[in-house]
Amino acid sequence: PGYNHWKHATEKLDDELYDCEAEGFYQFMKVLGSRADRCGWTEPGGILSIPVGEGNSKNLITDYGSIDYEQVKSYEMGFIHENSRKAQDTAMLHDCIMNSLTKEGKAKLNINDDQYTFGRRQAGACLLKVLIRESYLDSNATSSMLRIKLANLDEYIVTVKHDVQKFNNYVKVLIEAL
Repeated sequence: PGYNHWKHATEKLDDELYDCEAEGFYQFMKVLGSRADRCGWTEPGGILSIPVGEGNSKNLITDYGSIDYEQVKSYEMGFIHENSRKAQDTAMLHDCIMNSLTKEGKAKLNINDDQYTFGRRQAGACLLKVLIRESYLDSNATSSMLRIKLANLDEYIVTVKHDVQKFNNYVKVLIEAL
């Protein structure tokens, strides 16, 4: 059963490989999101459920524009060197992404391999964050998501119980993402 899980989790996402260009970004993220859900990577505590402070987490697939690389790296470094399910999951995510890319897509990401390779370990969530940055740095999707989040700041302040420090940090992250 372990081998079959690994094989399914790491196989390419689609017959058409992704070249890390903006045009195919939405489709790639959609298909990757489905795989991630099936593999349990997006569940609370999963490798794509990134802690963003005091018991809160965000899904890297759906909230990629509001999670920065350092948050992803900090989370992943907490388990990547362990012999654990999370360490296996992040290696599987890495292989899944790499198996789904064209030669050109891989070349775009390999320039930054120091941002997702730590010793002999491959960090799948960090790789995904690099892919997002390289594929769609100035994406319409990110801009739209940021505009929506900025427009809903009045709702956010309520969710953090009017904690001005949390609110200011959140706004700072949104503005930096612009």
